[in-house]
Amino acid sequence: MRVAPRRARGALQTDILPFMTFRIYVDESGTHSDEWLVIGMLFVPEHGPLHSDLCATKERLAYFNNSQKKSARYKETHLTKFKSTRDVDVARNWIDSFLQHSCYFRSVVIDWSLYNGR
Repeated sequence: MRVAPRRARGALQTDILPFMTFRIYVDESGTHSDEWLVIGMLFVPEHGPLHSDLCATKERLAYFNNSQKKSARYKETHLTKFKSTRDVDVARNWIDSFLQHSCYFRSVVIDWSLYNGR
């Protein structure tokens, strides 16, 4: 199966089958501890409806960016540390949105005591 990667507005987009296109969002979390490295990948076949739902959640909960330093409409979402009940509400609504759409998530967890590829 041949995969042809290409960039699409910051996300890696691949054609796995001629009729199936995914946006793949990748993030790693290894900067909080020297013990673990976690790499997560979210595969989203239909980007538009999910993105609209995520933005609608932030709109409905008035999760707006109030910083003078940033021009983004919405606050950046960090789910590793909740600072308010509104952060929790956004996270819960987002999880519901992911479950309603045909996207899926995979992750790899690396224990640095067993493997040190640095």
